Amino acid sequence: MYELIILVIFGHLLGDFVFQTNQMVENINQKKLKSPSLYVHVSIHFILLIILTGFKKEYIFPSILLAISHLTIDCLTKIYLKNKMNTILNFILDQTLHLITIGIYLNHFFPLNLKLGQIFSSKNQL
Repeated sequence: MYELIILVIFGHLLGDFVFQTNQMVENINQKKLKSPSLYVHVSIHFILLIILTGFKKEYIFPSILLAISHLTIDCLTKIYLKNKMNTILNFILDQTLHLITIGIYLNHFFPLNLKLGQIFSSKNQL
């Protein structure tokens, strides 16, 4: 479980901060949804996931869904909300949404059986 968590987060960090160049970001800023860089960026994320999970078939479809969610989040934050909110808040929103979708991806393989009643129980109060 922890190995998959590390691999997926490592892949995300590589995709967003190593393999996404300033030129790609500028191209997305200029061409928006028509930017080839946007789709290359998402494809890089998908390829990294497939490589890091060892090309195992059980990871392929969930990785496609995670890549689609990455595209959706990037369209929201890098195109639609780009000039509508503070840059730092936009970045925090972008990465938070990515972490949530990564959590959903991981939960598919290692379900958390938490119940809200347990979390907010009076036994857990300080």
